[in-house]
Amino acid sequence: MKFAEDYFEDDQARAWYTNMVQHVLDHAPACLGGFETKRVPLADDTWDGRVEWKIACPCGSDSGKILGYSLAGLQPSYDGPTVFVTPLAFQCSACEQVIEIIDTDKHGYDGELGHGAATIRGEGARTTFACQSCQHTTFRLVTCFQHSQFDIIEDEPELEPVAQNYFDWFECQASCMNCGTEQSVGDYELA
Repeated sequence: MKFAEDYFEDDQARAWYTNMVQHVLDHAPACLGGFETKRVPLADDTWDGRVEWKIACPCGSDSGKILGYSLAGLQPSYDGPTVFVTPLAFQCSACEQVIEIIDTDKHGYDGELGHGAATIRGEGARTTFACQSCQHTTFRLVTCFQHSQFDIIEDEPELEPVAQNYFDWFECQASCMNCGTEQSVGDYELA
């Protein structure tokens, strides 16, 4: 494995960091515990802080609806592209099971530390995300987790077995099953 930035003080620091990177590459975050996950390989085998996981329902289907809260519905002054805020869920197109993807109040660096959501969240009934090109509502999803640093893990070694849960950024990317358009459902800073 190569590193996009190589700033290690010594071989011991490099070995520890390499172990942490391998750990987050081998273990999906707990928020994806309801899914079958498959890690997307690193480009050129180079670690740049991002881990991407394709998700599928335990029934085997990898297509479904995205349930969440439109930012425009929560902040009427917002006039950008369609963005959803959490809690986000996936409703399987085959078995209709609803599986939670992420809740920024509980997941990621701030959520794990009990600091609560650093981003706006929705409450109540969720709506269905629609393709920004064709308005279709069935997608395949890739979830992206950024691990910019492992400082807290280094200071608290008992957290090493759950390092994958201390991500500081998250993005949900959707590929429309109708027109193939790829789009971001939402992306959140979590530290």
